[in-house]
Amino acid sequence: MHWNAEGVMNKKTELEHIWHERSINVCCIQETHLQMGKTFKVRGYQCFRQDRADRRKGGVLTLVRNNIQACETAVHMEGAEYQMIRAKLNDTELQILNFYCPNDHPLSLDTIEVPDSSFLAVGDFNSHSQSWGYSQMDRRGEEVEDWQDEHHLILI
Repeated sequence: MHWNAEGVMNKKTELEHIWHERSINVCCIQETHLQMGKTFKVRGYQCFRQDRADRRKGGVLTLVRNNIQACETAVHMEGAEYQMIRAKLNDTELQILNFYCPNDHPLSLDTIEVPDSSFLAVGDFNSHSQSWGYSQMDRRGEEVEDWQDEHHLILI
């Protein structure tokens, strides 16, 4: 599951119901608005969380079911915010990029180490392209499409 929360704390109870009812294994959340030093836990899930230190908004959070082996392998919180999670279930290993970038910050896509296979990138890139439903493409949309093409990624 992928979701731009625009604040997660006041929606936690409803979200927990959805996660458990739908048996969500991994949930990538952007714009959590969580503050450092405040606890956010979800029963049955590992919480990989990165809060923005310099202002109240932003932040990314990846929740992974406890029965899935997972670890955070990369974090970037300067301008664009992202975390890379490696998750392994049985014999399948997947690298998951949880990405958020405010529209007034550079995308910093060149800082992401994209693996050759088993990679899923989700997030809010604040970009426009006809490829994902907008009537026009903007500069950021071009940048995301170029990044996608360069790394042979498929848009779903």
